[in-house]
Amino acid sequence: MFTKLFSLLLALAFMVLNTTNVFSKEFNLTEFKGQLPELLGAGNAGQEFWLTFNPCWENDNINSNFLKLYVSSPIATMVTVEIPGKGFLTQQMTVPNDIIEFNLPPDLGQCYRKRDMEPPLKDTVFNGFGIHVYADYPIICYGVTRYQFTSDGYLAIPVSSLGKEYTVASWPDVSDYGIQYLPSNASIIAAFDQTEVNFTLGGSNNTRTSGGMIPGETRTVTLNEGDVFLVSSAGQRADLTGSTIVSTKPISVISSNFCAYVPEITPACDFLTEMEIPSMAWGKDYHYTPIYGRLKNSIIKIIAKEPATSVYRDNLQIATLKTAGGFENDGWIRLRADLDAPRPIVFSGDKPIYIAQFNTGQADDGVISDPFQTVLTPIEQYQKEIIFNTPGIKNGLGFTQNYINIVYPSPGGDIPDDLLFAQVVDGEFEWKPLELNYVLKSYRFPVPVNGIYYNVTTLQLPGDGVYKIKSNDPMAAYAYGFSPYDSYGFPASAVIADLNKADFTPPDPKFSVYGNGTIEGGTVEDMPQSDDRSNLSMIVFHPDMSDNYSFSYNNFIPGDDSYTSWRASVQDNKKDALLVATFSDRRGNDTTIAVNYYAPKFTFSSDIDFGKMKTGNNPNGETTIYNESSNEGTFTDSLIFKYGNQGFEFTESPLIVFIPGAARNAGIKFKATQVGAFKDSVGFWRGGTEDEFFIEVSAEVVKSTSVEEEFTTQFDIYPNPADELLLITINSESTKPDFIKLVDNFGNVVVEMNKIEGNKIKIKTKELPSGIYFLQLGNMETRKVVVVH
Repeated sequence: MFTKLFSLLLALAFMVLNTTNVFSKEFNLTEFKGQLPELLGAGNAGQEFWLTFNPCWENDNINSNFLKLYVSSPIATMVTVEIPGKGFLTQQMTVPNDIIEFNLPPDLGQCYRKRDMEPPLKDTVFNGFGIHVYADYPIICYGVTRYQFTSDGYLAIPVSSLGKEYTVASWPDVSDYGIQYLPSNASIIAAFDQTEVNFTLGGSNNTRTSGGMIPGETRTVTLNEGDVFLVSSAGQRADLTGSTIVSTKPISVISSNFCAYVPEITPACDFLTEMEIPSMAWGKDYHYTPIYGRLKNSIIKIIAKEPATSVYRDNLQIATLKTAGGFENDGWIRLRADLDAPRPIVFSGDKPIYIAQFNTGQADDGVISDPFQTVLTPIEQYQKEIIFNTPGIKNGLGFTQNYINIVYPSPGGDIPDDLLFAQVVDGEFEWKPLELNYVLKSYRFPVPVNGIYYNVTTLQLPGDGVYKIKSNDPMAAYAYGFSPYDSYGFPASAVIADLNKADFTPPDPKFSVYGNGTIEGGTVEDMPQSDDRSNLSMIVFHPDMSDNYSFSYNNFIPGDDSYTSWRASVQDNKKDALLVATFSDRRGNDTTIAVNYYAPKFTFSSDIDFGKMKTGNNPNGETTIYNESSNEGTFTDSLIFKYGNQGFEFTESPLIVFIPGAARNAGIKFKATQVGAFKDSVGFWRGGTEDEFFIEVSAEVVKSTSVEEEFTTQFDIYPNPADELLLITINSESTKPDFIKLVDNFGNVVVEMNKIEGNKIKIKTKELPSGIYFLQLGNMETRKVVVVH
């Protein structure tokens, strides 16, 4: 995973900005990037999910049965849960670093309901029955089926991490399939319209589907966004494990068993479910961890991604799989992880493999527990920081015991000092060394992986809430828990980077910023421009760090599209603004940009009144513009007239380059072409509707026959250029100014008179440096004078 970040300072600039490095004082981009979820865009944190809940055994007390979504986020963000095909929508705002809960009754969250003595429906497409979970900011989400006496859950995978190739890992139906039906199920949910899905049945010789498919047969369906294709096994010992799914666009896949006996002859049964990991994210090395308190090891299933895959347990070969998925013992195997006492084990393949772990029923070893299913994380997808939450809220229906198994490198056999654990206290994470936090037991794996030894440590969590783990070295974690007759298990967190692509280069955003802060035509393309790129995954606008900016982008298909466009605009041009956004790809490489917009802080010296004149005159005037912005950079702005049809013109280009703290002169001329009173305003272009105006310019053109009576010169100023003395004659008492100021070219007032007596004023210029000055005669007139020694 590679990260690129850059920050841009903008103050009313009209320029093309690139990945240069003008850094903002108000925003520390490096510090912010360290707070982002690691491998954003290639993990289980996301802004959009398509989910479902497969049918589960319902008892008579159906009022106690709920399907639950547990959601958390580091910031307050609105979360929407919608089921389009059922006309259902609900929303909640997250509480930073806490859990919110959505409760769905079975008739909403499931495609259909059934009891144990009812056969499953035929393989069916349920139009629009998918559960759409979405938010403005990345969230983590867990789905839990919580029925009386039966439960399990899954870690939800966002659309940004979905794939197009999967293999099902489920459990067989051990019922007689005549009186009772406990099918294996697989649901496929489309995230995009016009998604073609090919489902090829695997399993064993006993496997059939409720729609009549036999092993090796392929069924093709076309799904639109939110459609669910639900496939159920049919027959005694029928198992969907090994079934392969290939689609034209990213999909979600959720496998389950209606009520599984693990192993088959071991009571009691319990609902199993897991959200499958796409095969692009499978790896070669896995750490199996024992379940706390159990006296026997779990049962696991190992599935091959490619033909002729050798499988090893602690570096000793145990099988060769001939096919990629498909039939049992050809493309996958099932075994107890080890026949001896529970212990950590390294399972590996010479080619990518997929491993699902099945906790056994309580009659297996006499320990109170219940079956659950979890998928394992390959070492290639370990991460340095893990954030997770329990499947329960404070004072809600959670599980009485919550555990987590943490797998981490340990060359010396102990818990490293940099391995830290945090729980939320008063809304903030409180970090402590792992060994000080609820440690129950630690094991050492018997063999190294890539020359490194690992440990696994089990913690019992103190209660429901949001937790974090971090370390200098990548690690993995598995969450599970129990209540009487209930259980759950799933990866606490997951990285789902596309390991098929050797992509180590982050996306490249490009854009232009206009003077009013608007960004139009922004683009982002994943790099490199070759077959190695993993393509775009996620674009995140950070509302908690941004201010006074709006942001949007064109939709794209994660993993398929390498390019999209985006835009941003300042909401109030008169206020400073900050834009922070992150662009990530399917390997977790990302680029974060920060753009600062500084609102203008200008003052103009005075209005310009050209007075009365006859036609044919072309007088010139001047105003001084002072730059009082806190911006540290040089920038450009464009002067405009409000109306532009009153005969006033700028004597030079209206583009003005500002230097911090400096003043600039703007020359304006008037063409007296017809009799009348003329007035306009001068200001800055802000895109049309937001233009700002500061001063007025005016002139009056009178008839030439009465000009001698009506036209007078208000002031005489001489000599100009001046050496030692500047003389001002006021021609009329009615035009006597309230003040007189002499301002240098940098906006500094060098002479100021606030009490004007008499009609002849003297200003000493002997001690002034040679240069251009501006003589402000009250609010009536500004003249340019030159001092030359």
